[in-house]
Amino acid sequence: MAGRDRVVRQHIREARLATVWVLEDWGFQWTVTIDRGKVRFDRRPARVPDITLRWPDAREFLARVEEGRAPDDSMQIEGSAGFRQYVEPVYRSFCRALEQVMKDPVDDAGNPLV
Repeated sequence: MAGRDRVVRQHIREARLATVWVLEDWGFQWTVTIDRGKVRFDRRPARVPDITLRWPDAREFLARVEEGRAPDDSMQIEGSAGFRQYVEPVYRSFCRALEQVMKDPVDDAGNPLV
């Protein structure tokens, strides 16, 4: 996803940080680790994230993504503002990729994801 986007890779190639993304009403959280241009997603939350992104309403989050808009207005950010410059392009790329999956839920081999 973000690893395929050259602009994102170039922007984060020097960054090393752990972020946690949370959909509060679902109690769902995942870790996004940025390590020198590589982005990894992990279902387990990081113990001490550098920055945390929270959305209070998962339905609103998904509805905004499906409309092609990043759900920025409901997003809450905790942690160092300096890390936001690295998280922002990954977040934007994630939203674009999720939008495409929601519109056409098949993998690269043509297998349905749902």
